[in-house]
Amino acid sequence: MKQNILSITLIVVALITTGCAERITTHGQIIKTKNVQRIVKGTHNKEDVQYLLGSPSAVGTFNKNTWYYLTEKKVSKPLKDDKIIERRIVTITFDKNGIVKTIDDKTTTNIPQMTFNEKITPTYGQKLGIIDQMIENIGPGNF
Repeated sequence: MKQNILSITLIVVALITTGCAERITTHGQIIKTKNVQRIVKGTHNKEDVQYLLGSPSAVGTFNKNTWYYLTEKKVSKPLKDDKIIERRIVTITFDKNGIVKTIDDKTTTNIPQMTFNEKITPTYGQKLGIIDQMIENIGPGNF
């Protein structure tokens, strides 16, 4: 009996302590700096870049010759908001022949922090009153 209580206690303690541990997650591409440094402007082409870095996270909307590699690392702690500990954007542009023209590697220190506006954008449309909402809940078009 004592052995069962001890086993259950150890399991509960193990579950509680693992639930309180911080967790680091990576979103996006894992980009090795040595691979970015291996890319030579004017020499390497799109296939070479794809071999070294993999497929891009995004391709330019208006210019298909711009590739973006995005990485973001976050730390998660129980009962706290996630905190970004590292952000990296590697932008590679190619000329019309598909040869690397520029390489731009930005990290957390030189990327401006974005702040989101918490204001609500007003929408202009039909505003339903309480009776309209009740009728709408019964089924649209039934009346």
